[in-house]
Amino acid sequence: MIRLEIIGNIGKDAEEKKFGDSVYASFSVCHTEKRGDKEFTTWVNCLKKDDNGKLLPYLKKGTKVWLSGNPKANAYINRDGQAVGDLQLTVFSLEFCGGAKDGSPKGNSGHEYVQGSPNAESNPSDSLPF
Repeated sequence: MIRLEIIGNIGKDAEEKKFGDSVYASFSVCHTEKRGDKEFTTWVNCLKKDDNGKLLPYLKKGTKVWLSGNPKANAYINRDGQAVGDLQLTVFSLEFCGGAKDGSPKGNSGHEYVQGSPNAESNPSDSLPF
């Protein structure tokens, strides 16, 4: 298995996507780094399984997240006839690293949500609702 980890900011509020009987949160994350006097930004399109719909209110534009999952790279020709690359991540684990000013989780709480992990359901004292 190939695994990719990303720490970055969500580019716009997550949207709900349905594939068969499963529901996913779809969002993009960017990471910008400086190399010399230039800045380079990498965007990654992300899908996180969210059958219970509890993630969407927290995946807001500007929220810093740490993601881990299975990457997939795509190449295609856009409408202008240019070759374009695209990076996608099927997210297995997600951690909020900081919060937005709109009431979403704040601070580096260390709370991690891993779909199907024993910790996601067995720790009722977590401050996150999932």
